[in-house]
Amino acid sequence: MSFKFLKNLNGNNTGHFAKYLSSIKSTDNLSISWYPSSGEDFRNIVILNDVFMESQLKDGKKWIQPDLFIFTDHDKLEFDNLFPDEMTEEFTQPMTEMESMLTEYADLSGWDIYDDDKTVVRIKRFEWLSDLDAMVDKSLASKEEFYSGPQKIAYMLLDIWTEEFGEFDANLIYCNTENEWFANKLITEDAKISHITKNNNDYKIGETDESASSLKNILTKLGTKYFICDSSDTEKYSDSTYKLNSIIEIPEEYWSNKGYAVFEVETRQDNTI
Repeated sequence: MSFKFLKNLNGNNTGHFAKYLSSIKSTDNLSISWYPSSGEDFRNIVILNDVFMESQLKDGKKWIQPDLFIFTDHDKLEFDNLFPDEMTEEFTQPMTEMESMLTEYADLSGWDIYDDDKTVVRIKRFEWLSDLDAMVDKSLASKEEFYSGPQKIAYMLLDIWTEEFGEFDANLIYCNTENEWFANKLITEDAKISHITKNNNDYKIGETDESASSLKNILTKLGTKYFICDSSDTEKYSDSTYKLNSIIEIPEEYWSNKGYAVFEVETRQDNTI
């Protein structure tokens, strides 16, 4: 299931992500959030954290916070700009035992990957995991900028500071892969993804009728509980096996004026619309 999928991503690495996996007490109800075509949009992590969601939920609704966030984006240039060599090399260079202890427990190192007057996202831990052999047929690539060969994957522990909701940590895996390839990997390895965010600017997942149909299948096959998207898009995703119940309309000022909403995915017992 999902834990096995994460162990496969980690491979034989013995660093920060391996330590995170060993710290998970219960793997049965592991909540994983996937954000296709995430780019540099870290609002997903801020919004889906319970410090924000519990301030917005009404009528006694409960929220399940993701234990782990996964971002995917095929844009290699943007990925390399987001994680420049001069910073990642500093984080991944060999350390003495004392340096390792200071980094692990005192949080003395880090770099700000996002910073504005209301939110700061700082990387406290960073490591490269083994490259993904994410080969995609060029005819299936969504844009002309197609990169063949092994694709990078990084794990990081983030320190999130918000003016309104305080400070919290988040675990993130960022894969420089095509969404379609990664979706297939999730399905074939029987991973369960509790939260999926559909990027309003995403050119592939959910933009066309064909893509919307694919996303419907993904919601079903991955056992998704929460779907985050533009509320005007939901007609594309109606399906005989589930219905989408809006539980939150996210105020525009919290997510780049894009009008996102959070929907609870309810499986239909009678399999009818």
